[in-house]
Amino acid sequence: MNSNDGIKFEIDGQQYSTKAGWHDVPFQMFMNYLSEVAQEEPEELKSFVSSHLEFIEELDPELSEEAKQNFAVDNWEASWNKLGKRKQLKCYQFFALDIAFWVGLDAKTIKQSLNKDQLAQAFWANQIVLNIGEAKPDPNFTGFKIGNKEYLLPQKHMEGSTVAEFADAAHFEEQVGELMQDRWEAILDLMVVICRPKGEKYDFKEQAHKQRKNFFRKLNMDILINVAFFLLRLNDTLKDNLLIYSLRQQVKQAEAEKLQKVMDGLY
Repeated sequence: MNSNDGIKFEIDGQQYSTKAGWHDVPFQMFMNYLSEVAQEEPEELKSFVSSHLEFIEELDPELSEEAKQNFAVDNWEASWNKLGKRKQLKCYQFFALDIAFWVGLDAKTIKQSLNKDQLAQAFWANQIVLNIGEAKPDPNFTGFKIGNKEYLLPQKHMEGSTVAEFADAAHFEEQVGELMQDRWEAILDLMVVICRPKGEKYDFKEQAHKQRKNFFRKLNMDILINVAFFLLRLNDTLKDNLLIYSLRQQVKQAEAEKLQKVMDGLY
């Protein structure tokens, strides 16, 4: 069922596959997921995952990795069983909604076609694949190409930036709200300001900004994540503001490696 090309399964003779990674997820699709699916996640599932990660954090650091994994697996299974059928059903319903979104089907079809074990395996494996911590940003990332045109990031600390460019970058970061959608919209606005073809001078015009922003919406999420890490890594002036702080916290809380270890033991 699992592969490097995503989570695969068959329904009525048709093969379906989830996304293979962030490089396979367009920015706008991710935004649609946040608005259409993520907000439907039941509190029971959030609490289940949060409690399990807390359990892992509290394990004796002197334990071997194998022992930690065994304890984690036992706790996962015990905590899941403790939820009871009613709460588990809410989780399974969300699993179906989530997987249906990524493969382009409706949740009803998923619920009627996959048994609960298949559905759970697909969901948790997909959670690991589509995790900010799994993006593996390129430490040498300095820009990206669209067609034959290369869009470059500032070399270091926005050196050489005009006052207007710096002011607009700061302005878009100040617009960041609490919702994750707002954080990534702000990253997109920042990219329009600081990612430009070599030699192109910065001159803010609202219509041109909107056009390039819509153009950048076609980019895949691995590029957006690389830009976020670029800012974390190089931009001393901006790194302590709300946008960079929120992204740092998001990555920190992802707990991708811990979840991976748990899932390796379960499947």
